[in-house]
Amino acid sequence: MGDQQECDTFTCEPASTCHRCIAPRTEFLSTAVFASKSGLERRRVITRAAAGKGLHVRGMQAGEPVVDWGEAPDHVHAPGPNAASYERFRESAGAHLVFNAFWQIQHFCVHQMLMRDPMHQIDLGAIIHLIKAILRKFNECVEAALEQYGLAAKRLGQRFRLMLAKRNGRDGQRLSGRHECLVPVTPWCAGVFEYLLENGKPPSRVRASDMRHILLVLPFLLPDLVRPEVEEYNRLNTAEEPLVDPSSDCIDVTLLLLTWYRLKLSKYPWSYFLTAGVVFASYFQKCTEVFPK
Repeated sequence: MGDQQECDTFTCEPASTCHRCIAPRTEFLSTAVFASKSGLERRRVITRAAAGKGLHVRGMQAGEPVVDWGEAPDHVHAPGPNAASYERFRESAGAHLVFNAFWQIQHFCVHQMLMRDPMHQIDLGAIIHLIKAILRKFNECVEAALEQYGLAAKRLGQRFRLMLAKRNGRDGQRLSGRHECLVPVTPWCAGVFEYLLENGKPPSRVRASDMRHILLVLPFLLPDLVRPEVEEYNRLNTAEEPLVDPSSDCIDVTLLLLTWYRLKLSKYPWSYFLTAGVVFASYFQKCTEVFPK
């Protein structure tokens, strides 16, 4: 069970929750170590919440359940006398107040059987957040002063299309950039940058593989992205603090993520996994420097 949505269903916990440990959402980027989740402990917490214990809500009937699980083995659920307080108890338990069938399997913990989900965590997670952070960096460092919101996203889209465009060769032959590019991307992916900037998420037709391929070509799209505009601004505004094109910093962060991703997915000896940990620590440190809160 590795898909995030499947994990949400099997554990009855809300989305954007770590199903393997007790780390809160605010600590997902932290390097701190949190205790692993236990099926027995989660059963105890959810059972108490379903029985209406652990919270004192005005208007509750003492000793009455929030959800009646019924008799074993069917456990037909029904609203209890304190069903009006369901949301309060659900939030306190961190999961829906349902009897999980996996609890009936001896020596089985559903939380520890959940695998990591690289498709949602990296391809449709870290990569998207990195691109959004890069666009925000350009907006804060350059676009705000130039009063040209969305300049970086537009320029990235233009370079993406130019990379795949057709052109005439020296001997009159028709050459296609899509054939020369070793990454299987299509021109319509060029609109992802502006769409992300406007909507905060990629188009629904974008697949995880598309975002992975965009990450591969991103370092070739970023060099000197807004350099002409920055140089012109600095030439006309010598009395003000000069602008700095953040392209090089963004390239460094992107290359670190690419290096870590390659080590993580490759079938190398154990020493490479140790190297991957070092690279990820460097990536995280670089992100804190380039994209401060």
